[in-house]
Amino acid sequence: MTINRSIKVCLLCSPLLLMQAVGASAQNDYYRCDRESYSRTGLKQNAKVDEVYLPELSIIIAKDKSWLASEYGLDKIRSETEKKNNIAIFTNGFQIHGQKLETESTVELKIIHNDFKTSGGAKYKCDKPIQTDWEP
Repeated sequence: MTINRSIKVCLLCSPLLLMQAVGASAQNDYYRCDRESYSRTGLKQNAKVDEVYLPELSIIIAKDKSWLASEYGLDKIRSETEKKNNIAIFTNGFQIHGQKLETESTVELKIIHNDFKTSGGAKYKCDKPIQTDWEP
């Protein structure tokens, strides 16, 4: 499997810039997450895990859940199921599954291949959300 190395880091998602965006009108949720575990299944032997599954993940979810942003991309086309379950599907093959984000503060990052097979993945533990007015 070849990982697309052109993952664009969302510089505006960085904690320092987000803290500057926090204010009285802030209504979107920012989660800072740390990687707890990962699987190398589906990765090339020489793949650098920290480049594929970042050690720290930032997630911002709109108040109305109409969009979700992270270092892996921006998902603005979300079904009601995706909104309800905090799922984001990015064009680069990565997906965030946050069904347990609000109850257990955990999310899973998955890679979906062109043949619709899921490889490995990583699990992240997230801090409580911080309110932000950042928008894409």
